[in-house]
Amino acid sequence: MLGNEIEKCYKHSNITYDKNEIDRYHRIGPVYEHDGKKMQSVIIKFKSWEARQKFYKGRPRRFVRGKKKPGAVKYTVSLDLTRRRYLLFQKAKERSKSNNNVNFVFVNDNCALAIRFNDDKIQYFNTESELMRLLPNGSE
Repeated sequence: MLGNEIEKCYKHSNITYDKNEIDRYHRIGPVYEHDGKKMQSVIIKFKSWEARQKFYKGRPRRFVRGKKKPGAVKYTVSLDLTRRRYLLFQKAKERSKSNNNVNFVFVNDNCALAIRFNDDKIQYFNTESELMRLLPNGSE
């Protein structure tokens, strides 16, 4: 059943599905309801970096350069961050809300945390101290 759902995601993204590119997959997290249907997140481990990149680059986009893209998206693809990096990412998003110089905060396809400033300059950070240096008080 789950394999069929993954195959549909590939088809929706216009990517050729090859089950030999996937090492394993399983459901994670709580079951939730969306549009009257029961849903649950899925995590996929690919056999190669190239297979992962092919799927990740072909995913449907909800946002492009920080702006919400119109149109319905049937699923969302995101990278799996460690708890520490996920919390740091959330803190950066929160601090950037009140900073007029920040366009948006994102995770690139190498799982690097980054801030894009309004002048299109991108700064990467890995620790809370680096984040505080880039966004000193969150209100500038």
